[in-house]
Amino acid sequence: MILWLIFFIPILFIQFYYWGKLISIKKHDFILYQFCQLRREIIKYLFDNRLKISNKDYEITRKLLEILNDTIHHYNIFKLVSNLNNLKILMKNTKENTEQVEMLPETNNQNIHIFQKQFSFIILKAFFTFTPFLKHRFILNLIILLVNTLISIGLIKLKKELDYTQWFKDRLENQKNSPYATN
Repeated sequence: MILWLIFFIPILFIQFYYWGKLISIKKHDFILYQFCQLRREIIKYLFDNRLKISNKDYEITRKLLEILNDTIHHYNIFKLVSNLNNLKILMKNTKENTEQVEMLPETNNQNIHIFQKQFSFIILKAFFTFTPFLKHRFILNLIILLVNTLISIGLIKLKKELDYTQWFKDRLENQKNSPYATN
């Protein structure tokens, strides 16, 4: 029995370790797949509409494709967030990529607008996916705010009750010291 436990416990820890690694790889592949799928859609759009698209729209789409390629190329750097400093760097890079897409010249082509919105949405999704415990921190901050508010309201009510008690106590003292008080 003891021999079985000696082998079982380390194997269990190893399984949990690899389970965590698989979840990490799944998150990585899920976001990277969305970037690559968007790139495939843009390339397909350029190929299918090569004769119909204007030069301006072509340049905008190529620029978007270059930004997307750069994001995919630096994806492993982009997804590493382990502390607040890396989070600031990631937010800066995300902002730069999103601003590059938003600074592209305006076009009336609806497909290009859709590609730009998809890129921004995938960047946002990647940010929330690779920022550890962001939702938990947000929920915890909301709970703390709620508790502080409730405590403040409770303290205000308590102060009113204490003031009322003090007023009642003073009235009793005045009545005892009154010449009309009956003993």
